[in-house]
Amino acid sequence: MSMGKALQRGFLRLFQMNKSNIIVHKNYGSENATAFEVVGMKNNEKNRPNNVMFQFSEYVDIVVGDVLQQKDGRILWKVYELDENIIDGTLLYFEAKVRKLESLAPMPSGITISNVSGNIQLVVIIPNKILLLLIQ
Repeated sequence: MSMGKALQRGFLRLFQMNKSNIIVHKNYGSENATAFEVVGMKNNEKNRPNNVMFQFSEYVDIVVGDVLQQKDGRILWKVYELDENIIDGTLLYFEAKVRKLESLAPMPSGITISNVSGNIQLVVIIPNKILLLLIQ
């Protein structure tokens, strides 16, 4: 087995444990905005939590300027650099380096917040079937 294939297997194990659905926004904020969903992994440089990247096990249609978002998340990340790690002709991962946008995505649909009584609120998130009771 080549060094590239061995390293790829190691990355894929890590990827399987930490993967999530990522929404790729094209032309974010414009009239012709589109989006699609892929599987990726949000990561950061070791000892540098502010240097965030999204890594993918294969090439994804992402270009500098696209906006990434973890599915059901509100934080938006703008791609400023793309990279790939290839060893012995084997793609280990495709990577999009990102910076956090100051704006947030809208609240995920299916969230309802109800005042139950006084300082008690009920929060229901339907897609994930989460029920929270907030007491202030």
